[in-house]
Amino acid sequence: MTDYTVTMIPTEHCQEMWGRVAKLLKPAVKSSRGRWTMANCLESLIDGRQNLWVAYDSNKVIKAAATTLITTYPNRKLLGIQFLGGTESKGWMDEAMPIFRRFARDNDCSGIEAIGRYGLWGILKHYGLSRSSIIYEEIFL
Repeated sequence: MTDYTVTMIPTEHCQEMWGRVAKLLKPAVKSSRGRWTMANCLESLIDGRQNLWVAYDSNKVIKAAATTLITTYPNRKLLGIQFLGGTESKGWMDEAMPIFRRFARDNDCSGIEAIGRYGLWGILKHYGLSRSSIIYEEIFL
């Protein structure tokens, strides 16, 4: 079994890490259907609106990257898993979810939310998240 380490990258190091994680995040950013671009994502990491997380194996090979965003709604504050991508998700998600939960609680969030492609449910359902809604959209070009 491979050991994984999940860590948040300090804001001041996001620019230098971008070249190593962009390819992992690109499919998730693309699935936002124009809500976000890779440039927007990087900008929000550099200015601290989002946080960058990486999961790496015992050989220090990055296997996944994620971004999180704290959103304050009128009645609750949630940690959003904004973008997530990589390989070997079963292994590193076992490490990531307790860290995300601790980070959310440390920042006075009352829970975690994620919007993602259909396949994300196959991962998140194992970690106590419930599927609560579907997003319907019409995009005008």
